[in-house]
Amino acid sequence: MFIATANSLSSIQPALLDRMEIIEISGYSTEEKIHIAKDHLVAKQRKEHGLLAKDVTINQKVLQYIISKYTKESGVRSLDRTIASVMRNIAKHKAMEEEYKKPCLKRK
Repeated sequence: MFIATANSLSSIQPALLDRMEIIEISGYSTEEKIHIAKDHLVAKQRKEHGLLAKDVTINQKVLQYIISKYTKESGVRSLDRTIASVMRNIAKHKAMEEEYKKPCLKRK
């Protein structure tokens, strides 16, 4: 017996697929993604982009907006990439000593 994981069944050969028992597991809920982002992803991306906590804070409503509008997958890979994009933008403004609108990340 062996266990295989796949993001898509289309890449598995039909002969092998016939012999497999398919168990579909749903992804993270929005609330779980928010907690993962708050507890891990934001801090990781902030550190990777050389930013300090005072440079950027992303609140729960903004994370919820990013998740609902910019991420469609059940996991958190695209959420991590989107947060990295936000951090790159802020790091660019900081490196060029430009003003950036920190309050825009704090949607009310």
